[in-house]
Amino acid sequence: PKKMYDSLQRICSLPKDTALFRAHEYTEDNLAFARFTSPKNGAIEARLQSCRERRSEGKSTIPTSVELELKTNPFVLADSVERFAELRSMKDHGVHRS
Repeated sequence: PKKMYDSLQRICSLPKDTALFRAHEYTEDNLAFARFTSPKNGAIEARLQSCRERRSEGKSTIPTSVELELKTNPFVLADSVERFAELRSMKDHGVHRS
């Protein structure tokens, strides 16, 4: 968890308009998890709705940006390695899909 947390912190220290490209399309599931962990975060809800619209049209949600991740990614928003590890375990166990 520490290496992953540190890597995310480094990535998110890049300029906010930096485009981020990942290898897999898992935005919708990650945002569903983000909504589960932060149900009052309006930025997450808005991004989830936008993502669902794009996916229903067969469009990709990639790339994203540092700025968007700083607002909607629970792993980036984690304030400690311990919280990051807790969130990662929750996601790995699919608690948001129950």
